[in-house]
Amino acid sequence: MYAVGLHGAGFNIVGNSPFGHPAVLFGTNQKIAWGSTAGPLDVNDVYQVDLNPTNPHEYRFNGRYRAMDKRVEVIKVKGAADATVEIFSTLHGRVTAVDMGQNTAYAMKSSWRGFEIQSLVAWLHSTQATNWDEFLAQAARVAITNNWFYADDRGNIGYVSVGRLPIRPKGQDVRLPAVGDGSMEWRGIHPFRENPQVLNPPQGYLANGNNQSAPGVHTDGGNYSAVSRVNEFIARLDAKPKLTPEEVTSLDRLTSNADMNARYFIPYIEAAARTLSSSDPSYAAAKLLAEWDGVNAVDAKNEFFVSPAVTVLRAWLPIMYRRLLADDLPADVFANYSSADYPTSPPTRPQSPGNGSKLLFNALHGADAGVPQAYDFFHGADKDQMIRDALQEAVAGLTATSGADPSNWLTPVVKHKFVTDNFLGIPQAGKDEEIQLPSFLNKGSEDHHVTFRAGAVTLCTVAAPGQSGFISRTGTTAPLYRDQLELFQHSRCKLEALNKPEIDAGAESIEVLIVP
Repeated sequence: MYAVGLHGAGFNIVGNSPFGHPAVLFGTNQKIAWGSTAGPLDVNDVYQVDLNPTNPHEYRFNGRYRAMDKRVEVIKVKGAADATVEIFSTLHGRVTAVDMGQNTAYAMKSSWRGFEIQSLVAWLHSTQATNWDEFLAQAARVAITNNWFYADDRGNIGYVSVGRLPIRPKGQDVRLPAVGDGSMEWRGIHPFRENPQVLNPPQGYLANGNNQSAPGVHTDGGNYSAVSRVNEFIARLDAKPKLTPEEVTSLDRLTSNADMNARYFIPYIEAAARTLSSSDPSYAAAKLLAEWDGVNAVDAKNEFFVSPAVTVLRAWLPIMYRRLLADDLPADVFANYSSADYPTSPPTRPQSPGNGSKLLFNALHGADAGVPQAYDFFHGADKDQMIRDALQEAVAGLTATSGADPSNWLTPVVKHKFVTDNFLGIPQAGKDEEIQLPSFLNKGSEDHHVTFRAGAVTLCTVAAPGQSGFISRTGTTAPLYRDQLELFQHSRCKLEALNKPEIDAGAESIEVLIVP
């Protein structure tokens, strides 16, 4: 990420963007402000096709075999011979896997294919919009899936889930590959007006944490639930609907350090422990949890989380998962639900509640769960007793490893790492350039705070680790290589120059030599 200012040729925008992207993804043009998060719409399908037993490069469609399209790519490899890659495609898209044992292949179909340039140009022009209607007109032209957020100097806020959403045949289960024989083709694209979108929602705010964009809108890998990290924002916004800019900054700090599971399960643990004797160590552990604010505060040396409640909850959850689910799920399936997803080493992505938490939360809610509970994971047993048994097992384990004094039950802090690979795993710098902060912050590396006041706009941003990633051949880094690390670590930001007087006041002259 890096900061961008574009002034001229019809643009007057300042914000942050990933390098190599032709539009400013997060910023303001002083009339409106915008931002985005990764999109939730299901715009891709994997199709399974049957291959011709006599020719694996032919596949059956509408009752006859068709030849796959083929292209050859030659990839230059430094210090080695060229690599030649054959790429095959069906009418659904590129072949991503072949299973000769089953005489089948898999191809990826995307609703945005052929609309890539249109999408990027629309994103670029959206930064020139001056009102919601102009912004929405560009959103309608974007085929790729993203969450777009909007605010303007007239006090309006808006949200739209952009992307071309396919109309799928009835009965298609998006969790499974679609049948590629012609019987399960898309019926068209939903009109843009059906995409989730809202202007000035009644709750008075918009919050997103890569959650479901609207009820009934699914993806094949979203695993959406009432248990979601977006609730760390929602709960605090509902508690105080109007925030000062300083309180917004504080909100960023609190949500970045919040435990992802505490709000869902501590009330249940507290209620179940009320029947325990006050001399029971498990009672004391439950009291620690009840008195904790759910924020993972760290000590002065950035070595441990301050509260032993962090350790208690992290010990209880996996035990509760096992007691609830292990006897009902095959071992390989349970493996996907057995971890609470707390990092023990620097993670490479933001953290969300574990998959097991979603099943556990619904099971504890029973008939009050948002998803009808057709299966009783408790098998009629007392829920509170299982909670107490899991808590007693957790306390026994902590006592065995760290002693009976809860003040010694401290969890080591995990560092925050800026990885050198991009989203595709392609290196963008050497491994020796990985940068770390003392403690993990559960967010991306870009913040932008736009404040509209009567007749004035301010933009405060941070894009860690720094504005420039340049390293010279001698190994010397650019002056702004890590200039925003401290700001990011403490949830602070830097004011940006938005108009010519501000820009001129902070300008530095440089000489650029252009050699033809």
